[in-house]
Amino acid sequence: MEKPSGNYSQLVQLLFLFLLSSNLFSQTNDSLEVFKYDSTIVISATRTEKKASDVSRSLSIITKEVIDNSVYLSPAEILAQKEGISIIGNGQNPGAAQNIFMRGVNSNSTAVMIDGVRITDPSSIENSINFSEMSLMNIERIEVIRGAHSTLYGSSAIGGVINFISEKNRATGFNVDFSTQAGVFGNNSSLFNQNLFLNYTFKNGFYLNGELFNSKINGQNATINNVPDSLKFRNSEKDNFEKLESSAKIGFINNYWDAFISYKNTDQKTDIDDGAFADDDNYILDFERALLSYNATYKINDYLKVSFLGGYSDMNRKAIDDSSLIDNLGNYDQTYVSAIFDGSTSNNEFHIKYKEDNLGILLGAGLSKETMTSNNYIYSNSVWGVYEARSSLDSLDLETETQSLFTHFDINGALLNESMQAFNLAFGGRYLDHSTFGKAFTFEVNPSYKFENALLYGSVATGYNAPSLYRLYTPDANFSSGITRGNANLKPEKSFSQELGFKYNFNENHSFFAALFNNEISDIHEYVYLWNGATAIDSLTFFDDRGDTYINAGTMTTMGVEFGFISKIFDNVFISGNASLLSGKQKYSINDADVEQVQGHHVQVYNNGSFITKDIEIDGLTRRSTTANLSITFKPQSNLIFNTQIRHVGKRDDVFYNTTIGPYGSLDKIAVSDYTIIDISTSYRFISQLKMNVRIENILNKKYSEIRGYSTRGRGLYLGLNYSL
Repeated sequence: MEKPSGNYSQLVQLLFLFLLSSNLFSQTNDSLEVFKYDSTIVISATRTEKKASDVSRSLSIITKEVIDNSVYLSPAEILAQKEGISIIGNGQNPGAAQNIFMRGVNSNSTAVMIDGVRITDPSSIENSINFSEMSLMNIERIEVIRGAHSTLYGSSAIGGVINFISEKNRATGFNVDFSTQAGVFGNNSSLFNQNLFLNYTFKNGFYLNGELFNSKINGQNATINNVPDSLKFRNSEKDNFEKLESSAKIGFINNYWDAFISYKNTDQKTDIDDGAFADDDNYILDFERALLSYNATYKINDYLKVSFLGGYSDMNRKAIDDSSLIDNLGNYDQTYVSAIFDGSTSNNEFHIKYKEDNLGILLGAGLSKETMTSNNYIYSNSVWGVYEARSSLDSLDLETETQSLFTHFDINGALLNESMQAFNLAFGGRYLDHSTFGKAFTFEVNPSYKFENALLYGSVATGYNAPSLYRLYTPDANFSSGITRGNANLKPEKSFSQELGFKYNFNENHSFFAALFNNEISDIHEYVYLWNGATAIDSLTFFDDRGDTYINAGTMTTMGVEFGFISKIFDNVFISGNASLLSGKQKYSINDADVEQVQGHHVQVYNNGSFITKDIEIDGLTRRSTTANLSITFKPQSNLIFNTQIRHVGKRDDVFYNTTIGPYGSLDKIAVSDYTIIDISTSYRFISQLKMNVRIENILNKKYSEIRGYSTRGRGLYLGLNYSL
């Protein structure tokens, strides 16, 4: 184990003084709420209020207390501890791209919501959000529902749904939360976060919220410097990250109304590099999102509610790659690249909800719209002279629109006969009309049977993932064939999912859960190379290039088992754990290729280099693995909590660019070793208003890799202070 640096030494001294002082202050009640799960009300599983113990799906709830009692840097760190979830980039330099894989499906196949409104990035290739954009600001709780949920949430809800639920009102009067964090995670690194939350709740039900979050991180080099030749130029610079978030919310709650309108702005700047093992000293990514959201629910009577909810979001992503240093003499490559991407989303839904003891009905209608554009510029001054090029999508007015009608029923057997009270059936369907690919239908059927201390459930559901605007319409065309990279004939990815689950409470102190699942996704969106069909594959050269495009190709299957437990060993010792065992495969068929788009040319899948000339089956999925988590919590006194968190990630395949596959090369697989990370943390409440958190991350300073060619954080020490009024 390495000795602490100077930065570590100062923080270790603070930690030592803090622990010495832990018995000098008064004690207060501060429950862990670990065993209040059964009584917790969740809304994401059925889009209506329901007890967590009655939800017949795989479910995780992350409460505000869990967030407050730790020094987590981001939602990704918390979510990565839950079964079925892997977030690549979570352990890398702060600000690095973070992609989520839930139950092994692609990162754009998990629906991410804020207060029930889907958040995407249509300006990106995949139309999926980068989780580094998300923060824990203004979050009351996070609800995670695993499994296909397109019936309730539409596109992308194939792997599951993550719903960030923001704070509403508080106790009458003025309420203040202030928190600050400081930390180090490597030589010359530093982290400073500040968060201020203000609330005023009026007696008549109105409330006002405002929040400001600021983060400044002096990071480490995001890439691994792996230049083998000592004579070659090595450019190893630090990659920093800055984020500023602000939000405002006005709402009203009484016996009939629950309504709010909120605005949130996220502005962040990240130092990035050229790619794996490829540093860059002048490459910066600026991202900004403005989000306006609203929700109004009116309670007509004890059984009937109507709701109108939605949001509008616009985003701007600007990547600037200025001239970079290329040798020890101070020479630069004299190349400047600017890429600006803009996008917007609009989502609106109307719900009618009917709920009595044994029957719940949801009727809904929705309208969503997405737009995107981009502007690119490149300048190069080389021995061949000056080269300039510009491209823009502004004149194309790229957009898609989706209209949908959906319904969901939740029926308890007691509605028919009192003796059938243990049986419950949830089912529903969604009809949609997409402006590009047309009409589609999804459904789900979710029966369950409740024993005295157990719940057995099953689910059969279909889902879909609409193609992104980039994949549909990007106009880049091959000069020889005229084939465009965008393919307006792309169909949605379609899924068929099955799940069997079991939840059991041995008693009030011990519980267990398990789930088996199988998910088959057809019409996968694949990026492919096209080669002259008149030339044999073994004889292809660069002159046979016929372009690159997106097509529906093949089927991806993910299957696995998830299980976990929560146990109260003693009055002050709690332990919980989970594991996810995952496997997958991909299949391609010669009949899968889009005949009109590929025009009879050879099709090579970029992601693995395969030429689709016959039926092909490929075992394993890149960057997905078996995971396991164990958490041990010790509460020696009511105001002091210690926690040990152990996370294991199994051996898996990553990708690298193999130049020997075809004339241009393609991605290929390479094994990445498994790893185990141990974190410890403590939370101490000095008085009712003041609390301190301390966390040592990766205490053994384990060297590991999430993405080949990129560095991960070593041992880190973080201190947090929370004050509430």
